[in-house]
Amino acid sequence: MKLEDGLIAADALTKKSGAAIIKNTGKIIAVITLIVATLLTFTDVALSSFESEEFTLTLVVMLIASYLMYFSLEDAGEKLALDSDDYIKAKAEYDEARGRVTGNDILALRDFCTRYAAEELKFRQRCLLLGLGYSEDEYHAYINGGSADRARKRAFERVRGLRAANLTPNFLLCASRKPNTSELYDRSRFKHLKMSLKLIPTVVCTIVTVSVILTVKDGLTLSNIFESILKLSSLPIIGCRGYAAGYSYVKNVEVPMLGTKKRIIEAFISEKDA
Repeated sequence: MKLEDGLIAADALTKKSGAAIIKNTGKIIAVITLIVATLLTFTDVALSSFESEEFTLTLVVMLIASYLMYFSLEDAGEKLALDSDDYIKAKAEYDEARGRVTGNDILALRDFCTRYAAEELKFRQRCLLLGLGYSEDEYHAYINGGSADRARKRAFERVRGLRAANLTPNFLLCASRKPNTSELYDRSRFKHLKMSLKLIPTVVCTIVTVSVILTVKDGLTLSNIFESILKLSSLPIIGCRGYAAGYSYVKNVEVPMLGTKKRIIEAFISEKDA
């Protein structure tokens, strides 16, 4: 029991620490900026030549490091948010709702999705028309071949350009962030190609890190130390941004989307049971 208590306490501490980082991202970046500004105050600042080999190599290394730092911590931020109470509650409610849809309901759900998407499109069109200051009668008159001045035509074409949401049973019943458009889609297609594309950043990073030759600078001075700190100062800032972005994505996109799916499923169930 003591081991379990220790693991629970460690997990709670990890979540608390992660949430604290997210909450104080702006403050952390401000502190780092203050430190960098202080270093620059006590040093002479000059820009290196953009054509030098040292600048090019440093730029490549820093870009790769920034890329890995941002997306690694962005993924860590998402995982932290997936363990948050808001996401767990939303996921549980969504799972309960979709569990009430059986295989016999799929045909009816397809018809419901088509009608729901069409009605939702009409709603957005009406809202946009109202926002632009035109009525539905004016819009339908234009669609049916009526004339309109340049301003009206531009507004009505904007309304006509709206498209219905791609609402499918697979989208509603799949908790995946990127569900397929069809429940019959074969996920094994292009599997190896997708995996190869994901490896490109790692391969590039490997090539650069293998080819880099490190030597200790002769006569290392305080200015060299300040220069190195300045170059590296962007990495924790980028990391904090990535961590916060991953956390915010789940909290502000994933959680509301699960709620939306749940409500649409409940609307279908209510219609079916009526």
